[in-house]
Amino acid sequence: MPDDVLHLMGAALTAHPRDDAVATAIGVHLPALHHHAPAFTAEHAALYALDPHRPSLAAAWLRWGGLDADLLTAVGRDQSSPPCARNCPAATRKWHTPC
Repeated sequence: MPDDVLHLMGAALTAHPRDDAVATAIGVHLPALHHHAPAFTAEHAALYALDPHRPSLAAAWLRWGGLDADLLTAVGRDQSSPPCARNCPAATRKWHTPC
């Protein structure tokens, strides 16, 4: 993935950390970042965080993105436990975990 694209994404995430539109726009592409920009995702571990109180890339991917087993592992099943699962219904759908 080109460095200028990664730099732009990093700048957008830093400038707008609580912006749902930014989280969604980048989050739906989280599988591409995960697979093609491992150094970037290692530097930005928060990409995989599920926080029920703020927009997150992982939550946007869970809601709008396609299934990706490797990415599910990176996001981590532990994060889907209540109360997070109740606040992120897409997590329960992807992991088939009842609320």
